[in-house]
Amino acid sequence: MSTKCFRSIMGLVLLTLIAGYAQAKPRLSGIKIAITNPTDIRRPAEKIVIQIADLKKIAPELKGGCLIVTATDATTVEEDLSKPEAEELPSQVDDITGNKKAEELAFEIDLKPHQTRIVTVTYGDVDSIYHLRQDYPMRTNALFATKYEGMGWESERAAYRIYFDKRNAIDLYAKKRMTLQLQRYATPEFPYHDESPDGRDTYKIGDALSIGSCVCKFNDSKAW
Repeated sequence: MSTKCFRSIMGLVLLTLIAGYAQAKPRLSGIKIAITNPTDIRRPAEKIVIQIADLKKIAPELKGGCLIVTATDATTVEEDLSKPEAEELPSQVDDITGNKKAEELAFEIDLKPHQTRIVTVTYGDVDSIYHLRQDYPMRTNALFATKYEGMGWESERAAYRIYFDKRNAIDLYAKKRMTLQLQRYATPEFPYHDESPDGRDTYKIGDALSIGSCVCKFNDSKAW
């Protein structure tokens, strides 16, 4: 059994890819990965990126579109194999170069200070994989609504909109708690300008340029 070490995109987590197979069920196989937080800081939802090419060095038959990522609190592969249940981790496969091939596997994992967790990348039969995969809770949203005069987009921390008219201005909604609110802002007669427990429309744009907007200034008939 051979091992290979990687680092997360933040450089704060150590990964060990273990060249072995763990049979999950008929027509499914898995690669075990030991992920360690070497710091004194808790790492909630730590972003991990692994190259598909590195996974294929262990499992050449692996296909990027047929994966599920799970984890236990076990610190060793032997302990992990004795765990009856595993937690699915939010994951996705990305084509970074636009060549229509899977190139990276990205997922999130919660890590306590100095904690090691065993992650399993399970691959195989498409129907079996997607029968096991869950729908992940929404963390972002986008919505076009006449109520707020254009396109809106948001994370759980903040929301924005761009006026689809001559103002071409980007507006900000401040949030007091982590939540998605665009659907509520688009509801007829909902007063999104008013203060609420969730936040409010923070700025009055008026004739301001706003956040990240483009402008063309004319001076003596010349555009700058």
